[in-house]
Amino acid sequence: MEQVDPAWLATDEGRMWLAKIDLAKAWVAFLGKFKFDCWFTLTFRNPAQSSILAIDRAVRLVNLVVKRTKIKVSAFIVAEQHRSGTFHCHGLMRLGALSAEIERMILHYFWQIGLEMFGRNSFAMVRDSDAVRIYVSKYLTKKPADHRFVGCGGMGE
Repeated sequence: MEQVDPAWLATDEGRMWLAKIDLAKAWVAFLGKFKFDCWFTLTFRNPAQSSILAIDRAVRLVNLVVKRTKIKVSAFIVAEQHRSGTFHCHGLMRLGALSAEIERMILHYFWQIGLEMFGRNSFAMVRDSDAVRIYVSKYLTKKPADHRFVGCGGMGE
């Protein structure tokens, strides 16, 4: 691993770099409190021209599946901008204390409805919660990012 010059850390650029690392670590720790058990990526056939539109679409998908399945879902959604300028979403969800078989069926349902509504997507169970939280936190700190909580006990709803 490359060494960082301590003098550079004292520059404005170095301080901003350190702050970004601290912010990412704080997000990882904070998101860990919700015990999310699955994660997803949602890309739109009809491109989302704003982060708010991308998040609204993801929330619409979550709310539709919740309404149809009658399960309680908590989610955290963050928008990421493509190089083309359009947006897609990454997110974490907690399906609750369901059996693994039921959770797989629900994730498949999310995938199926997401495909019909919007296009390419993926929904998967979390195997390494630290890695998934780090992955999602990367999009929160890469540049300012819109995000939203859904069904997380009033946090940002």
